[in-house]
Amino acid sequence: MKEGKKPLHFSSTRIRWRQSALVRTASGREKARILAFHGGGGVDGRPEMLVPFCTELAREHPELTIIAAEYRTLNRNGATLKQMLADARHALNWSRRKTPLGSRLFVMGASFGGLLALDAVFAAPDRVSGLILLNPVTDTAKGGFCNRVIPPEGLPDISPMQRWKGWHRMNSLRCLTVHGSDDNVVPIDTSKAFCALWPPDRCSFVGYPNVGHGFFNLPAHSPSVSELIHKFIGSDGQSG
Repeated sequence: MKEGKKPLHFSSTRIRWRQSALVRTASGREKARILAFHGGGGVDGRPEMLVPFCTELAREHPELTIIAAEYRTLNRNGATLKQMLADARHALNWSRRKTPLGSRLFVMGASFGGLLALDAVFAAPDRVSGLILLNPVTDTAKGGFCNRVIPPEGLPDISPMQRWKGWHRMNSLRCLTVHGSDDNVVPIDTSKAFCALWPPDRCSFVGYPNVGHGFFNLPAHSPSVSELIHKFIGSDGQSG
């Protein structure tokens, strides 16, 4: 966030019973909207985590609507992974219904939110113009990401590295992935491997040297990551 500027207003909006989102509505004619899922490993985390970065992302872009969606977590709700994935799918379906004609819908996921974003888009890719992944969890098979939600033996059936390989929608979807080189939560090599699954002209990978997990949310880096995203949104490409 730039010094001396006040945060933009995000209002709480109900998606469905017991699921809400923080929404910054476009102040002009909406040209694009971003549905964002926060991190926290499915253990913790709230949409408020993304407000600093989403504020930077929305600043000086009155045509952009941003939705930071809530989903149930283990510590707060005793939620299962199945429930978390269901919440993300509901949020995408809600966002798709609310997207006005002429606006393009992008789905963004940070860390564990990247896993939820990828699952939701895999289940229902229609009218999604692209994916924005920030140090995302893309490998939940054995040897990949694990924690209290993802067991050490892995869950290959939901792992993007396994599910997305050869998926025909990758020829029409677009993806931007941004990752820090010193990430000790989700290694940067997992993002490189996931991007390698895509046709070369459909996925862009940007590595940030000497930064760790969640770096995009820090004032030193959020402006440049925001600029990358706006270039991605504004470039040519149609929805899947």
